[in-house]
Amino acid sequence: MKYARVENGMIVERREMDPASIPSHKAAIWKECVLVDAVPTATQVREGPALVIEPTRVIETFTVRDKTAAEIGAEKEGTLNSFDRLAFEVLFDHENRLRALKVPPLSALTKLQFRAALKVRL
Repeated sequence: MKYARVENGMIVERREMDPASIPSHKAAIWKECVLVDAVPTATQVREGPALVIEPTRVIETFTVRDKTAAEIGAEKEGTLNSFDRLAFEVLFDHENRLRALKVPPLSALTKLQFRAALKVRL
């Protein structure tokens, strides 16, 4: 089990331990940690823990919140940055060849436009 050592209302140490191993003269400063967890979905972020020190236990609470537009955008940028460079070049070339074959022909995309189009699909 996980325990926290509390001194002067502050957690100074946390560790896994057997409650039987706590000496009786130190039992008052070691409090069991109770975990209240939340599992985020793909569009959420896990935050915490918020710690509440009670007389006999410490409650660790994690919460979730929705990702901001900036966080979602950064995540998509990270995915595009890890995209294989060769695959990007081949798909970029392929897209522009298809655009040229359309009747009437469509103008070629720039690499920035193609990257933006890929980002929308993520």
